[in-house]
Amino acid sequence: MTFPKYAKVFYPKPHQTKVIVVDKSNIQTAEFKIKGMTCEGCTEHINSELSKTSGVIEFNTSYEKGNSLVKFDNSKTSVDSLASVINKTGYKVTSQTVINN
Repeated sequence: MTFPKYAKVFYPKPHQTKVIVVDKSNIQTAEFKIKGMTCEGCTEHINSELSKTSGVIEFNTSYEKGNSLVKFDNSKTSVDSLASVINKTGYKVTSQTVINN
């Protein structure tokens, strides 16, 4: 009878898709080399925080490769602020590189 009260623990709400309208000239992609990730849980932790960040359009984090590729709107966020978001998760950004689109 108490399951409905605890169901959200077992079945969390899925991430909602955000519609983002941006000027194509503002879109950049950055690669962050990250130290300390050891499992898929680490990847999900970083992805969760990136998904909450304004201006982030797309991200792909890999603990196997030790990196995260992030596509973002540079009029709403910066490479340094994205590195700060990743560092706040407890993992360490060792380098950051902007990739030409």
